[in-house]
Amino acid sequence: MVVTLGLQRAMPECLILPGIGGFAVQGLLLSCCLGVFYYKLKKEEENLGETARSRGEFLLDASKQFAGAGWIHLMNLGFASAMSNGNQCEWYWINIMVDTTLGTAVAYVLLQIASAFIKKRFSPEAAEDFKSGEYKDIIEGEFQLEGQINFNKYIKQLVVWLLVVSCMKVLMVVFMFLFSGPLLAVAGFILAPFLTQPWLKLLVVMIVFPLLMDGFQIWMVDNFIKKKKSDSLNSTVPDPDLEEPPAHVDAAADALLNFSQRCEVAAEAALISLKARYEQHMNREAYGEQLHEQHTDPQKGHDNESSLNNFDTQWKFQTIIPPDQAMSSGIE
Repeated sequence: MVVTLGLQRAMPECLILPGIGGFAVQGLLLSCCLGVFYYKLKKEEENLGETARSRGEFLLDASKQFAGAGWIHLMNLGFASAMSNGNQCEWYWINIMVDTTLGTAVAYVLLQIASAFIKKRFSPEAAEDFKSGEYKDIIEGEFQLEGQINFNKYIKQLVVWLLVVSCMKVLMVVFMFLFSGPLLAVAGFILAPFLTQPWLKLLVVMIVFPLLMDGFQIWMVDNFIKKKKSDSLNSTVPDPDLEEPPAHVDAAADALLNFSQRCEVAAEAALISLKARYEQHMNREAYGEQLHEQHTDPQKGHDNESSLNNFDTQWKFQTIIPPDQAMSSGIE
């Protein structure tokens, strides 16, 4: 579901059913995706009973996948123009297969890295808001109870998920460029029997494979973005978030933390430099205006200079000989 809808508008060879027909195909894909979500909800309620997610939590988890799918769809339209070599239907098939298989695994690893980074970067209280699938406030007391859904937590988790799928898509595009030759060869071999008839090409490339692979991706992604079963309140099962992350995840999180700290230092130095340049520029403008006034009005400039000199002389005189002493010495 993260990358369901992709490159149709940029692939004229695959637009066999434009207009109403194209919208019908997209509607069919959307209906099947909703059907997968509904089936998964029912299976979870049957198997887990009271420990299953509430329907509100399930809808929030599903909405994150839909938001990610919409964002990746826009990214696909931007990347599609760069993929001009090879048959466009083959590229569409490659895009679906890579994103729903390798891309799903990469998204899982990236989400782990993001979670580990957040725990290192923020306080434990702030990091709680980013725990994937945890949307409810916790009411402290003799027993910990779940309160109402906090949509601030949902927004934070949604932003993290959009960043994860964006990084995943960029990595998949790089992968497809680097291995374009082998990927096109595999796609041509698998799709060759279906490309002889236009209707068969539409059925296989635009409907069959997207339905199968999107259903697989929806199921897998929902498994790792939902609330962990052992995260339930007062559970005796160890909380996986308290365990040490895998070595490669922890190393990646440390590298990301170091990079973010360097970026903060660089940004702070840039702001200080920008502020200094701004103040220097303003001082130059003020000095230039003063010179301009003296040039346009010499008498005013002379008066200003005389008053400054007179003030300076009086101040020096009062500093050397106080006025009272000067008057007393004059009377004597």
